[in-house]
Amino acid sequence: LLLDGAVLGSSIVAVGERGTALVSMDQGATWRRSSTPTRATLTGVSFPAVNLPRRGWAVGHEAEILVSVDRGLTWARQHQGSNRTDSFLDVIALDERRAIAVGAYGLFASTEDGGATWSTRKIRAEDSHLNRISAGPTGKLYIAGESGTLLRSKDNGTTWREIRSSYQGSFYGVLPVGENTLLAHG
Repeated sequence: LLLDGAVLGSSIVAVGERGTALVSMDQGATWRRSSTPTRATLTGVSFPAVNLPRRGWAVGHEAEILVSVDRGLTWARQHQGSNRTDSFLDVIALDERRAIAVGAYGLFASTEDGGATWSTRKIRAEDSHLNRISAGPTGKLYIAGESGTLLRSKDNGTTWREIRSSYQGSFYGVLPVGENTLLAHG
């Protein structure tokens, strides 16, 4: 089961169950398995939106954060949280030095140094799952989560503000579809 993918020009990287990472260098015509150091389910993958990025991250269960420095061909464990029952659910690469990972029970981790160090913190009082993180065309970041959670950051994830919603169920994604329009789904 594949759970997430990232497009890098004509290449595609996909991740999923049992530490699976696949790479296509020809827009999905053929695929090859990448080497990963885990059997944990990988739930998110991201590379920065720059021309031909090399560094990207994948996250998953057992508090895993993996890094690739060769466009997804091979992966190394870069961080593993102390509580292996934690699950990261998504990741966004802001550039090749900065990334944010979000997950179950309010899990939030970020790096400013290419992943040499990861900082974890609470961004809200509730422990609801943070299911998906995405970026808008103006650089704003958005998080979708449980209990109607929708959050926005205008400063690359330093601070977060709640976006009101009348829906109290789980949001599994939020897509900026214009400068002032979001599509949240759950």
